[in-house]
Amino acid sequence: MGDVANSVAAWCVPAFAVGALALHLPTADVAGVVTELLLVTAYYATQSAQGVPHATSAAVTWSAAGVVAGVVFAVAGAWWRAGEPRRAAAGVALLAGVLVSEGLLRAVRFPWQGSSGVIMAVVGLVVALALARSWRQRLVVAGCLVVVVPLGLLGAEVVDRVLAAR
Repeated sequence: MGDVANSVAAWCVPAFAVGALALHLPTADVAGVVTELLLVTAYYATQSAQGVPHATSAAVTWSAAGVVAGVVFAVAGAWWRAGEPRRAAAGVALLAGVLVSEGLLRAVRFPWQGSSGVIMAVVGLVVALALARSWRQRLVVAGCLVVVVPLGLLGAEVVDRVLAAR
């Protein structure tokens, strides 16, 4: 369970889902942000209930990250649902890309999480195949992943350095 609770990618999936369920883009944005903030609140409430100490600054930092992720992944979900081919492919690539990026990061940087990393990367590839609506769109998503995955790895490195500097 710890692998999932501490997975950035796993936290992005609910925002994508509520974005896909929303009828309008502004609704998707708000629903994605609310979802992420509820997840952060539940995480830290659970930590407190278990007597696990945490800094308020960590909750604030992850709440801010949740706002960004909520908007980005809810929009990705809304784009996927709306069906316009280029936006739908971009939405799928964002979701699949965060899963593949984190999976690779776990498998390489954290050897004790290697198996969960490989599973996460494979799930990302399955998501790319399953959510794309045609073989042509699958090729477009694959092309997007060539860009999204390295950007995801770069983003993880930047976040790590920022958090380490605090």
